[in-house]
Amino acid sequence: MPIRVALDSCVIIDGLVSEFSASKAVLILGLRKVIQLVIPQFVIAETERAIRKIVNNQREADILEAFQLLIRKLSPEIISLPTKKEMEAFRSVIRHQADVPVLASVVKCRPDYFLTTNISHFNKRVTQKTSLKILRPEDFLAELTVRMKGSVALNARKRESLDD
Repeated sequence: MPIRVALDSCVIIDGLVSEFSASKAVLILGLRKVIQLVIPQFVIAETERAIRKIVNNQREADILEAFQLLIRKLSPEIISLPTKKEMEAFRSVIRHQADVPVLASVVKCRPDYFLTTNISHFNKRVTQKTSLKILRPEDFLAELTVRMKGSVALNARKRESLDD
């Protein structure tokens, strides 16, 4: 079963517009099905709003089209919008109230990791209150590398023991 990784809108946007970045590498891993990407419905809407806000008309159309194509190709697990009751439970957990729907959605789906570049909002306190493993994309890639090396070594030891 692949590792389930939830994404914040900042990771998706960075992955879309950067020539190369840790965020783009995460999206590529999702496309290659090395990891299972989990994207809250709220994050999809937030990403579309942010794209419209930050780029000019022609580039906006190109990036929106690229985003929609990316979502189709990724075929991520989409997390439904949180209820008011689900959001209410997290209002005191995160300072930036605009992030409450994201947090409530991510907690609801219990991914192995939640990736964001916005560590000032999704900080240590949020991690402690939710038990989410919140990382920046570059930190996730480092952790994934260690995890995969361990898996390769374990498989090699298993093969050696079968050869005995």
